[in-house]
Amino acid sequence: MSIARHHAEWLSLVPVSGPFLSLPVLLEAFPQGLDAHDPEHARLIRLAYAEWDESFQGKQVDPSVHDAWIKFVLTKTLEFDDDLLAERMRMMTLHGIGKDAWKRFSAEGSWYYEILAPGYKFNMTDIAASLGIHQLARCDEFHQHRRRCARRYDAGFADMPELTVPHTMSGVEHARHLYVIQLEPDRSPIDRDGMIRELHRAGIGTSVHYMPLHMHPYYRDTFGYRPDDLPTAAAAYRRIISLPIYPSLTDAEVDHVVDTVKRIKEVERGRIKEYADEHKSAQYTEGWQGIWTVPCDVALPSATQNEIDKAAAETLVKNGCIAVGEGANMPSTPEAVEVFQNADVSFAPAKAANAGGVATSALEMCQNS
Repeated sequence: MSIARHHAEWLSLVPVSGPFLSLPVLLEAFPQGLDAHDPEHARLIRLAYAEWDESFQGKQVDPSVHDAWIKFVLTKTLEFDDDLLAERMRMMTLHGIGKDAWKRFSAEGSWYYEILAPGYKFNMTDIAASLGIHQLARCDEFHQHRRRCARRYDAGFADMPELTVPHTMSGVEHARHLYVIQLEPDRSPIDRDGMIRELHRAGIGTSVHYMPLHMHPYYRDTFGYRPDDLPTAAAAYRRIISLPIYPSLTDAEVDHVVDTVKRIKEVERGRIKEYADEHKSAQYTEGWQGIWTVPCDVALPSATQNEIDKAAAETLVKNGCIAVGEGANMPSTPEAVEVFQNADVSFAPAKAANAGGVATSALEMCQNS
């Protein structure tokens, strides 16, 4: 599912009877429409990210949410729209000690204080608070600049069907905490990891937000999750890239990122086309649709966006493929490998394709096998 389609959908819940708790987590702080729940039977708590100065249907954040908790960390800002909730959060950040405890350091205070609830040691330092006060005063300035950068990205990528840009819905004013593009695998001549490597070589920092929790070793090994247990999250993870967006980013830097992405795309496409021109038995098709539908005896997955997933593996088996030899760093998903094993297809896993024919350490071999 593309980011645009994902963002354009409303959150839907399976009807339940009786009280329930809903805890949606919003990717990129996109304020999904959550105003359809019955307030008498549901208490909706939203874990929101960076939504200061973000609006939904003309109102700050989401008007339907009982409690909106907005994290205050290095890259995020803080807001409460409920005085009682804000007061309770202040108390909970310091062991649940009542607010009157602070008076013990003043002329009117005493030694006595009370713990009103089991709390936590979550208070920030005075230095961080001092910096935060001044940064909060510039929130509107920061967010307006982020939105301008996002609009410039949108315009720059408008003629690139190879990728999908973040999408906003009517009535939503997005804080643009992140700018995440998604490479479309049926059109892009280069995969996500290849694009990240090329951007890094060009001096452009990127990230991926986020690797799904069920794919991390702890959750995978403890609960037996496999990537396709949550197929939408797994598919999005393999395609998404977070591009630079921050208050000091200049128009020239945005344009440089856009131009570099386009150059990488054309270079990769050009390499494939040049090979096809030199080798008449090869076929080049503009708007690549995948090669694993082509009947073959032996498949050699390697670079340039030809990872074999479960569906591709099933197609290869159906078409009579008898052997698969990987030529890059794990270009077959675990589900694809399982398909090959079940079909008795000979399978040769990859070693370090970037080793250049030289010996590598055991650690590198493990990382690339």
